[in-house]
Amino acid sequence: LSILENEPNGTVVGVFQGIDPNPNHVLTYSLVSMEEPYYSSEHNDTEHNASLSIPPEFFHLDPNGTLTSLHPLDYEVDPQEIPLLVRVADQHGAFLERSFSVSVLNVVEDFDEDGVEDHFDPDDDNDGFDDSLEQTLGFNPFDRWDYPEAPIVRTIEVSEQNGTLLFGAEILSSGGFANLNVGVSILDGSGELITELVQTWSAGNEMDVSFTYEFALQPGQEIHYQAFAQNYIGKTEGQQLEYWIGGDPALGKWWGNDTDLVGGWRESSWFGVYLPNLENEWVYHLQLGWLYVQLDGEDGFWLWMPEEKWLWTKKSVWPFLWSDSSSDWLYPIYSSGVRYFYDYAQGKLK
Repeated sequence: LSILENEPNGTVVGVFQGIDPNPNHVLTYSLVSMEEPYYSSEHNDTEHNASLSIPPEFFHLDPNGTLTSLHPLDYEVDPQEIPLLVRVADQHGAFLERSFSVSVLNVVEDFDEDGVEDHFDPDDDNDGFDDSLEQTLGFNPFDRWDYPEAPIVRTIEVSEQNGTLLFGAEILSSGGFANLNVGVSILDGSGELITELVQTWSAGNEMDVSFTYEFALQPGQEIHYQAFAQNYIGKTEGQQLEYWIGGDPALGKWWGNDTDLVGGWRESSWFGVYLPNLENEWVYHLQLGWLYVQLDGEDGFWLWMPEEKWLWTKKSVWPFLWSDSSSDWLYPIYSSGVRYFYDYAQGKLK
């Protein structure tokens, strides 16, 4: 006798038929309980043989002799050979018993068609995550598109109210998890960590997470901040933004619209690269050196240099510089890292 694994309840395995030479006989069939050793398919040695009680664990035998299954059988888990002791009895109580066995036949179950049967395959849907992990985390191990992912988070721009900074993070995706650790990293202008603000986010809450930070920072101090979110898969970060305590000191400055470079340097489309002093009007020009800058009110600059005193220029005449001392033009020339001026009043380099 045999039956394929996974067949539904009530599958007919076979029909027994007894022969009684006596006339007018009425035969009935039944399974006889017994303690029978069987080989466990989950072990490779006979030391793990055990006793199997028959019936009613696997089969039902109808009085008319029809043998049916009680539940689907699993080739990889259940015994592969199941012994039976069948009794046929007449109406007078005479009976005969015979032993049989039912073979459970394997059906190749390979959900992801990778050549490894599901029972032995740690990743049935071939999504890169073990079945046990997916089940633990609440994902379907037989759904290729249901798997854990890292979260996605966006940094919300900070605001300032009465000495308190208000930070925020927007959860764009939780990666399929019900809970996340969400926070904001706050760094100083050089990139050194000042502090981290962290809290737990749960699915069903607002997608925006808010943080407050009562700071002991100086007005005009530059900070950088960045939202992050973390789940079992990993930690991801949003865009890093910058903020000036008390407002951006560049606002209202003549250099405020120039390109902001790393470390506070600025670049003008015509004036070049320079580093402004946030507390006064001095700048360090990458080619001219230290300059004290005053606007002339007509889109021009008065520049005071230690060596040349007051010079004037504007976008339309740059890099020519009008010297207040010589009442003539200077033209900067650079050679081997040294800066010279051609002095039109003297007609020579100096």
